[in-house]
Amino acid sequence: MYRIFSRKMHWALPPLAVALYITLFLNQTLWELWRTATGAPHAATAATFAVMVALVMIMMAGLLLLFLPRIGKLMLVLVLLVAAANDYFSLRLGIVVDDAMVRNIFETDWQEALALVTQPLVKHLLIYGGIPSLVLAWVPVRPAGWQWCWQMPVLVLMSLLVAVAALGVQYKFFQLLFREHRELRLHINPTYAIYSLVKYGVHEEVSSSALPLQVVAADARVTHRPQRNRPLLAVFVVGETARADHFSLNGYVRDTNPELGRIEGLLSFNNAWSCGTSTAESLPCMFSDLPRAAYTPEKAARRQNVLDVLERVGIDVVWVDNNSGSKGVADRVSYLSRKKFPDSEIRAYCGSDECFDEVLPSVASRLFGEKPGDQLVVLHQMGEHGPSYHLRHPDAFRRFEPECEQNDVFNCSQEALINAYDNDILYTDHVLASVIARMRRLEKTHDLLFFYMSDHGESLGENGIYLHGAPWSIAPDAQKHVPLLLWMSDQAYRDLRINKTCMMNRLNESVDHDHIFHTLLGLFTNRKSDVYEANLDVLAACRG
Repeated sequence: MYRIFSRKMHWALPPLAVALYITLFLNQTLWELWRTATGAPHAATAATFAVMVALVMIMMAGLLLLFLPRIGKLMLVLVLLVAAANDYFSLRLGIVVDDAMVRNIFETDWQEALALVTQPLVKHLLIYGGIPSLVLAWVPVRPAGWQWCWQMPVLVLMSLLVAVAALGVQYKFFQLLFREHRELRLHINPTYAIYSLVKYGVHEEVSSSALPLQVVAADARVTHRPQRNRPLLAVFVVGETARADHFSLNGYVRDTNPELGRIEGLLSFNNAWSCGTSTAESLPCMFSDLPRAAYTPEKAARRQNVLDVLERVGIDVVWVDNNSGSKGVADRVSYLSRKKFPDSEIRAYCGSDECFDEVLPSVASRLFGEKPGDQLVVLHQMGEHGPSYHLRHPDAFRRFEPECEQNDVFNCSQEALINAYDNDILYTDHVLASVIARMRRLEKTHDLLFFYMSDHGESLGENGIYLHGAPWSIAPDAQKHVPLLLWMSDQAYRDLRINKTCMMNRLNESVDHDHIFHTLLGLFTNRKSDVYEANLDVLAACRG
């Protein structure tokens, strides 16, 4: 037996073995979806066998390209670990690693990333990635030598030909199946994740090139209201991971909005939708003039956003961040991060790594009316960001118990998970009410407008899906249906010539992130810009 395993194997066998292992053992989500889509009772059907052969051969072709002399085993170990991690997040949390998710991974801060490193993840990596890697490192492989130069392309071509032949045998079946179930390709591990990683890298290379920033709304001018002695103070709170159906203002059975519910004149739009399902995707989209249908983060990065436009026409724009950054939105306006908050706020609301959201109204109130003229203050919440929901609110807001107190949320009961999330919503209710209360201190001197909208929603275990970031085409409504709140002082209604009754009658109309650019542009400028669209201005229909 020792003599058999001591013999050096051909260099092409490890890529084949890894491809076979990943296809059979690290694609559990794919095969579950496959059985559901095909209705096949067993995995031995002709179509299932054909697609397995095709996947093994396609994956082998890719691994052969990576199996370079001297570093071939290291490259296979990296692929094994990526595949094991992708299998864990897909199987446990229902996450699809597409280019938007890759963007989230690279643009999140280390505290958020560490929250996902749990004991079950480490165990999964050790069993499904570590043990095969040790076996791979132990097995002796015969060096390819100069023959690798011609053997590698020949074997790659042969692998692809076998894959094409396997798919061709069942061509009609596959054509119909993949037309009706396009989501299957998103779960091919690790092929789709690696493809998304490469796609993200290419787009980042293009975005980082030294191209001039495209000017947007060059003809925009500040509005000339007769009541210039009353400047406008608008506060836009960007929510994080809040879903509309957990706001009692929208009919949720729990009273998660006790303080906001007591504010007279607060409007809740119950049919509001996000641009994406992750912060990295949605946040630039919220402030971009690009509609969701034409939007990509790469395009938005090369264009001015509405904050740039308002800053250019003379509006005092300030971004206050209690999250992991503005994703480039506030790069060219006044910016205050939680690392630069005044010491008094740090002591009151902040720990060593992050701050509770109550720090936002406390810091922002010092900025309200700081300069003469109109002002827009954007507050970026930590909000309900998971999976550490229990860390996003102080103990005083643990009303719904028991609450999930761990990061591997799938090991909590759904009741405990929802309790922790609802406590976050309850805390957000308090924070938003505090923002409005601090704004009202300037009610005698300023027109006041408060606006709140979340960047995306969150899945809480429904159908085995957790967190957020699913591709838009297959994402559940829980990740896309977001809360949108609006409050204006009575004098602001009069000075801005907005009909309050009219606004109250529009709360069921569909609105989304596309409306933000045009609403803010219409609020502060004369609305004569060539990019301004009145039908996307939330306030436009009630002006007059």
